[in-house]
Amino acid sequence: MGNRKMAKAEGWLSDEQLARRVKGLYDYDQVEVPKVSPEQRHSWDEVLLGYTRDEARVEAQRCMQCQDPPCVTACPAHLDIPGYCQAIVDDDLERGLKIITDAFPIPGACARVCYHPCTDVCLKGVDGIPIEIPRLRRFITDNFDQRALDYHLPPASSFSIAVIGSGPTGLSCAYHLRRRGHHVVLYERSAVTGGTLNTIPEYRLPRALLQQEIDTIKWLGVEIKTEHPIKGDGCLDRLLEQFDAVFIAAGAVSSRKIRTPGAELAGVYHGYDLLHRLHAGEKLLGKRLAVIGGGDVAMDSLRTALRSCEEVHLIYRRSPLEMPANREEVWDLTEEALHQEWHHVAVELTQERRAERFRELFSNLELLTMERMAQVEKELSRELKVESFAHFDKCLENLVVHFMVSPVRVLGDEQGRAKELELVRMELGQPDESGRRRPVPIEGSEFVISVDTVIFAIGQEIDPNWLGAGHGLELEPGNRLKTDEQFETSRPWVFAGGDAMRGPSNMIQALGDGRYAAAAIDQKLRARLVTKAGSDGA
Repeated sequence: MGNRKMAKAEGWLSDEQLARRVKGLYDYDQVEVPKVSPEQRHSWDEVLLGYTRDEARVEAQRCMQCQDPPCVTACPAHLDIPGYCQAIVDDDLERGLKIITDAFPIPGACARVCYHPCTDVCLKGVDGIPIEIPRLRRFITDNFDQRALDYHLPPASSFSIAVIGSGPTGLSCAYHLRRRGHHVVLYERSAVTGGTLNTIPEYRLPRALLQQEIDTIKWLGVEIKTEHPIKGDGCLDRLLEQFDAVFIAAGAVSSRKIRTPGAELAGVYHGYDLLHRLHAGEKLLGKRLAVIGGGDVAMDSLRTALRSCEEVHLIYRRSPLEMPANREEVWDLTEEALHQEWHHVAVELTQERRAERFRELFSNLELLTMERMAQVEKELSRELKVESFAHFDKCLENLVVHFMVSPVRVLGDEQGRAKELELVRMELGQPDESGRRRPVPIEGSEFVISVDTVIFAIGQEIDPNWLGAGHGLELEPGNRLKTDEQFETSRPWVFAGGDAMRGPSNMIQALGDGRYAAAAIDQKLRARLVTKAGSDGA
């Protein structure tokens, strides 16, 4: 039959490659990831159970092994997704894990909580269901020990780098610098390594798994100093006296100020702070709880509350169409509120509507770019959130949903504890700076609900003061550190990435920043070595 004239970087597709692509497109149905049934989700055990070997192999065979895979381009860490899918098909999990860990550390944690932009552009989704990319990654990490890999660490270099912050960005940068042979000291202000990962509930990210993966980074030679805050006037000067370079990976961990009257009452918490304290084992939730917000922290707070509270309220000042929460988080909340399966229904609805949108695009001869696919997924995500919440009027024994409602004040009892939450109904006015229509209170629509715990899940921001005075770093709006394309700040040998550079971002973006910042730091250090050798020779 000969080779097919289908262009790729190293030549044409062979008959075998073409056959594989066709089989991936047509021969295999999607394998759903096993989950704990909604009516049994009362504990902190993981909800997703993971694939068996046979299930993973069938799902991995759905990968068409695209020649210019959009999934790799969409991944901020540029993970070779077709590569590890093929490794599963070949039953070579060692190779698969090597592919993953060449891109970033903590692969099992990432497989569980990544928001997977790769699936939004998976070409299987054009006429079907995208591949379960992160769940296949989880299968590999669950079934092959990271410490059994040969990391091929080079001889130790003469360079030392300080990394500030042990969230995903800091862990990734420290890991990749260590794999290049450098001495790395990672500083963490709290007693526990992991940063924002320590706010993710156990039913999504088991604590023992995260700690095991962090221990692997330490095992590779990264020195981690907990309860060691870097802050105050001259802190960067002192580090640069000890180290050749500094990488700032301090996250957006400052809670936005709660401006609602009554925020000082006992029983009122910021969502991020509350999840962090619950993760540490504190018992803080009462019997009647309200969560204010519509993002992922709000979803985690609600799902956590459903496991222990008698009555839970979701308060969001806009409509469900505008909720920023990840759609899978909304679907999981829906299942746990309804006590019945919803995820597979939502997937089928998404598939039907996706196919309808793409048929419309094709009929209009519109070019199907990665950007257009991602836009379609975003639109579908918003629609399916609305669809999910439309079922809530059927459900709820212990979850009450209030859309287009905003808090007015928290009312307390004689002991200074939260007792009631006054709310006001909203209507949409003119667009604000985000482009969304601004919610406006409806006069005279106030009402009160009885609560003993109030969670404001209204986001985090960067602390502008931790570096002290005279740090010499140029800032951008939102107290973000200004960097060049090589992650270097306005101060030589001080680099930054993740939230410190972008503002609040996501895990896979953080891991990607850490990877590429490490490469940039390594390149500049080695260039300095070459320059020094040249000057010594002269």
